[in-house]
Amino acid sequence: MDPVQLNHYRLAAENCFWKHKRTAFQDWFSAIMIKRYSDDFIRIRLSSGDGGLDGYRFATQVRQDQG
Repeated sequence: MDPVQLNHYRLAAENCFWKHKRTAFQDWFSAIMIKRYSDDFIRIRLSSGDGGLDGYRFATQVRQDQG
């Protein structure tokens, strides 16, 4: 990927980051993580007590607990 394409994608992602709020941001972020990590990413339901957590990777959590 050339630098112009890379910059285009970076700016597009940054624009999405700033324009999405609350549920729309969580949906956007979860879609990215699911595409990257497939079934390993577990989405957290939006609530006032989720502490800003949008999801987690289950396999990563297991490895950290065992290590």
